[in-house]
Amino acid sequence: MKSKNCRFLIAILLILVTLGIQDLSAQTLELNGFYGWQLNGKAKLYDGEFRMQNAPNYGGKLAIGLSTTTFVELSYMRSDSEGYFAPYNVSTEPGE
Repeated sequence: MKSKNCRFLIAILLILVTLGIQDLSAQTLELNGFYGWQLNGKAKLYDGEFRMQNAPNYGGKLAIGLSTTTFVELSYMRSDSEGYFAPYNVSTEPGE
């Protein structure tokens, strides 16, 4: 009976050690950068249109592996596009 319990305890310890080694090897660090082009559009409103210009899009990501299935990811994205409002009815006469 004592040797059966000892074998069971050794088997449990081997399983736990194996799982712990997998978690240690999963602690990775990933660093990615990206660049692209963002196609913007327009929104039709009651008094006019709001138009966004196309612009480059760039940023980066940092991912830290905590275990084999868990990552913490920080990301940053930037696009320096400009927008403006274009009214439908533009009157040049005063008072209208």
